[in-house]
Amino acid sequence: MKALSTWNDGDNGAGAHAAVPMARDGYRLMAAACRDHWNLRSASTARRVAGLAKYTLRSMLMLRRQTDWLRFLHGNDAMRQAVRTDPRLYARWHSHYISARFSREARHRMVDAHYRFLLQRFPKKLREKLLRGHGARMATLVLDQGALAHLYLRQSTTGTAGELDLFVVNSDKEVLSSCTITFAGHEGILVGAMHGSWAYMGAGPVRRFIQGSNGLGPRNLLLSLVRSLAAMYGFRRIRAVSHAALPVTQRTRTTEDSYDRFWIEHGGLLGNDGCYELPCAEPVEDPGVANGKRSAARRRREQFREDACELLLRALRWDAQKS
Repeated sequence: MKALSTWNDGDNGAGAHAAVPMARDGYRLMAAACRDHWNLRSASTARRVAGLAKYTLRSMLMLRRQTDWLRFLHGNDAMRQAVRTDPRLYARWHSHYISARFSREARHRMVDAHYRFLLQRFPKKLREKLLRGHGARMATLVLDQGALAHLYLRQSTTGTAGELDLFVVNSDKEVLSSCTITFAGHEGILVGAMHGSWAYMGAGPVRRFIQGSNGLGPRNLLLSLVRSLAAMYGFRRIRAVSHAALPVTQRTRTTEDSYDRFWIEHGGLLGNDGCYELPCAEPVEDPGVANGKRSAARRRREQFREDACELLLRALRWDAQKS
């Protein structure tokens, strides 16, 4: 994958003479960001004051890195729109983000890589829609008996698990499963969250989806979709955050056994940074394991999986051609 150039914060031999303009530029961008940060926060005055003070202090302690980030956010119309939609982008990497074990430098590197990837590789119309905070229906899936399900993509609303939410929803727009992904450059595609259906729905809608897809669960489908995105865009790594490494706001939404078991069942190997390294390719089943009706059902299930992945990729390619 070809990488976009990053901001160069070196002095290129200019020495101390470049430090003063750079510092002034940094303070100017900081002042503008603080103003926008204050104006866009929907919270009580006390919380706005506390949040702004924390943001300002952290930014001053890493002024050069934050200045580079602000230059990027204010450097083009797309990112200016993104930060108007979600002002938390100003401080996205300041605190725990995706994994509680990532350093601040790593968090900055990952979120920077993600948005540079979106600017370079995502279709313009889709990118603009996402950065305005709108969801995009990427594909419609036809289940057995004619029931429908849909794939949706949107900017993440949590601000801690990653940048893009990918959903499987039924015809009533009820979420059957969702995951949050970040295109993190050389770090691969990061899966910062994987959740099941909404609690009030019960088991019925998911069970009907599994029956209609000949045995493919919505979470399994999401993982296949992530793998297909990795193959299309040339990512060589897919990493999923373990339960123990999730930020606190994400950790309370699931249990450790069920969360980590899913990654282990799909070949995940836990690394030192709290992430499971997942195989980028789908596992190949032994054709001799099943026969008769079971073999036919397995073929229909795999065909459904392949069709769903192709519909998602086709939507991305088609939008790219039109952009």
